[in-house]
Amino acid sequence: ASGAIICNWALYDEIRLRLVGNVSLVFQSAVDGQGCLIKLAQDAAGGHTVALPSSVRYNTLLTAYVASSAPGLADKVGFIYDSGDSKYDLVSLVPGIF
Repeated sequence: ASGAIICNWALYDEIRLRLVGNVSLVFQSAVDGQGCLIKLAQDAAGGHTVALPSSVRYNTLLTAYVASSAPGLADKVGFIYDSGDSKYDLVSLVPGIF
């Protein structure tokens, strides 16, 4: 994956991407309370960045997201959609899976 990527949560609860370039994610079509999980894996070169959409809401524990950049590492990032606020709340992060 590289460039702008649309994550259509009406079709999937889990999306897996292998990064071959920088990506900018767009989230759409989740329903209230839906859990949304995305796995972001670096290719053999690594160093690719991930921009989460402005609809992501952070918290005091997870105030931002920066993708693991080492070649071959992956992150799993979990969200729960809050339709009342039109936000994807970042609720989990497992960085640096190898």
